[in-house]
Amino acid sequence: PRRRGLHLAESAEGYRAESAPPGTGEVIASLRPLAQLQQAVILAEAPDGSLYLVDQHRAHERIIYEHLRSTYTGLQEDQEVSAHLLLEPVIVEMKRYQADLLEQRLPMLRVLGLECERFGGRSFLIRSVPTGEGNEQLVAHLQELAEVAAEDSTDWEDHLLIGLSCRSAMRRGRELSHGEQRTLLAGLAGAAAPAACPHGSPILLHYSRTFLIDKFDW
Repeated sequence: PRRRGLHLAESAEGYRAESAPPGTGEVIASLRPLAQLQQAVILAEAPDGSLYLVDQHRAHERIIYEHLRSTYTGLQEDQEVSAHLLLEPVIVEMKRYQADLLEQRLPMLRVLGLECERFGGRSFLIRSVPTGEGNEQLVAHLQELAEVAAEDSTDWEDHLLIGLSCRSAMRRGRELSHGEQRTLLAGLAGAAAPAACPHGSPILLHYSRTFLIDKFDW
């Protein structure tokens, strides 16, 4: 059962004293980072004295996803996302049905910054990944991302954007300076859906001041 007073941050129930519901961009923009817990979660204080716990990986994933989504949907037919050329191209091996689908989608992958070409049979050569923070992390996951791009699904493009976001987002276990924590919170504040990552998992937990007063008997 969920503990009393602990809510996903998109819930506004029981917070009448706040000027905006917990988890909105307005509130997130006002947060003051206090510390980093286990190099995975940012502890931050709101102006009303409430406490927020922010999952750094999921927050970064949400920021990257919304950037990719807005960039991709806003491109004209003759435009492409900036690409980072790999020092060594990566070969991926596909099943036959995947190879046929992937070949059809190569122009769309190129728009995303994924320069990919057929390399004979069921093999493909990937020469670039989208430019941006964390792009070096994508190299180890190109086989997985190619398989997502070859899904027999009408949602494959969104699934690929989610995969790119997840695999390039900062990992848990990374130490963040106060400046980096502030930058991450500012980016999350500008997201359209800051309370959940693209997979639907919660980014924020909120302990209200009322909850803290009750539990500590202030």
